[in-house]
Amino acid sequence: MFFGSLATLLAAFLTMKSKNIFVAAFWPVIWNAIIIGTMLHVLIEVPLLATGLYVGLGEAGACYIVGVPLMKILEKRAILSVPEIK
Repeated sequence: MFFGSLATLLAAFLTMKSKNIFVAAFWPVIWNAIIIGTMLHVLIEVPLLATGLYVGLGEAGACYIVGVPLMKILEKRAILSVPEIK
């Protein structure tokens, strides 16, 4: 729980500071790939690079294939207003 929460906290803070939606979506991808990938490497002894890439690709799919289009739809319909992310 600690490492997952740490990855989320770092990603959320940097996402909040980002001005561009594509840059904002990058932070969860990179922090989860690094922190969760390393955690899995240590706990279940799998290759670090492969695990980091696998976690990063999954997170990229969630953020860029689902998250960014969903944010655009919500902003367009005025359901969600996020003035600093365009």
